[in-house]
Amino acid sequence: MNISRRHFVGTASRAAAVAFCSFPSLRFEPGDSRSKSGMHCSLLDLKSRCVLPESFEGYQLALGGEHHYLLEAELNSRDSHYLFIVPAAGTMDRATVRALSDLLDTGTIVLWESGAAFLNPADFAAHRAMLDEHFAITIDHPTELWSSNQPKRSLADRARGSRNREQTGHESVPYVTYNWPLETKVRDFNRAIPVSAKDGRTIATLGELPVALSKRIGKGTFIFLGSPIGPAIRAGDSEARSWLRSVIAKVV
Repeated sequence: MNISRRHFVGTASRAAAVAFCSFPSLRFEPGDSRSKSGMHCSLLDLKSRCVLPESFEGYQLALGGEHHYLLEAELNSRDSHYLFIVPAAGTMDRATVRALSDLLDTGTIVLWESGAAFLNPADFAAHRAMLDEHFAITIDHPTELWSSNQPKRSLADRARGSRNREQTGHESVPYVTYNWPLETKVRDFNRAIPVSAKDGRTIATLGELPVALSKRIGKGTFIFLGSPIGPAIRAGDSEARSWLRSVIAKVV
């Protein structure tokens, strides 16, 4: 089944999203020991390996200039990263995964937003095997959040119209319930991936299904999102923005 990857909005809505997604400065004060260590928030640009370009755009808008962009070829485990965000990850190069594993060993917090729900069966199987091999995380097949008889629309259309649908009751909007780092509910407009891991802590559920977790790996922490929040951030969703802001405040 083909999934639309169209960008969320045009130039006019981009300006609005920038205003919605303003974050407090992430720069450290001169007296903060972390400012001397060179640690910072980094966003990995996977290019075609990012299966939802609007997710990458969401993080871009949310973080503004207070982060570093890196291409896969620029990823170096010797660099210092306090928080490393991997948006809507699809098929992954083994060298990139090894570099991320090395970063975890040295104390980096890796926020892995999985895009596996949008892969074909063969690529999904490879994605699942990679997560198991490198991070000891198990994912199940995607859960569809919208009934098959509903009209096909982009993620952006669903996000923009969600509040009206809630008020009229014409369509049930699925929510992912987060319990860390704050309690909130974030709309999901397509698919979510159930996840589990030994020694992992469930941080979000869809009904009874765990769809996000955190896990200590080496000296770092691996945060897995089976329900992408980047598109919701891109659309100006206040709950998604608050959740990401809380993660940054927690780890930085």
